[in-house]
Amino acid sequence: MCIDSCTAFVGPYADLDTCPECSEARFDQQWQNRGNKHPHAVFHTIPIGPQLQALWQHPESTEKMHYCRNKTQQILDTLLIDDCLVNMYDDIFCGSAYLQGVYNGTITPDDTLHMISIDGAQLFKSKESDCWIYIWIILELLPDHRYKKKHVLPGAIIPGLKKLKFIESFLSLGLLNVQLT
Repeated sequence: MCIDSCTAFVGPYADLDTCPECSEARFDQQWQNRGNKHPHAVFHTIPIGPQLQALWQHPESTEKMHYCRNKTQQILDTLLIDDCLVNMYDDIFCGSAYLQGVYNGTITPDDTLHMISIDGAQLFKSKESDCWIYIWIILELLPDHRYKKKHVLPGAIIPGLKKLKFIESFLSLGLLNVQLT
């Protein structure tokens, strides 16, 4: 990753030797002069695919992971009865963007929906953020289960004091091979 936390050198940035934002060198020049390519900085990611597979395979969580499908069907049934009006907005699945995605087939019953939360974290007293952390919230679960510690899934730990510029580059490794077939 860029030493200034601008981008991760993956995907479209994988072949770059300098950061597209700040032009900092990708590799430490001391090591490169010796014939080795040693990155200035690295970040650590925990891919979501295997974590979701574990949730779908464990008997206790598999049962809980059908909330989205059941809630969506309940909302669709209500829309048919109440002239296409949602009478109570009690979850993200009541929103028009989600329902439009279901209606046009972008979101299917076989999809596992999740959202991301990212923020800087101060690890030591009297300092700015020392790193960035992102987590995954699994929307398939009941709202009162989504934010429980055992269901909030880690995504990555990204060192650096500066704001991330190309967040998608840091997310891409965590999203690789997210097919649950």
